[in-house]
Amino acid sequence: MYWLDHNQSSTASQKVFYADTDNDIINLPTSKRRGVEQNYRYSDPTFDGSAPVEFGSQCMVISTGEVYMLNSQDIWERIGG
Repeated sequence: MYWLDHNQSSTASQKVFYADTDNDIINLPTSKRRGVEQNYRYSDPTFDGSAPVEFGSQCMVISTGEVYMLNSQDIWERIGG
């Protein structure tokens, strides 16, 4: 599962996510497509955690400590942990 950290998202379109495992990265949204809907309830029901995001968005994987960033080719690339 992945979820959006609405407190750490830097702009209206660059977002910060958390994911349980590296396998969840393929489910994240990109700039061109929505992410796979997750069974996660945000405290604010207007929040859309699967909406497309801008390049530079990030995701931290909890199980490994790895960090991924959405690059200019619209691919989530591992940048380290």
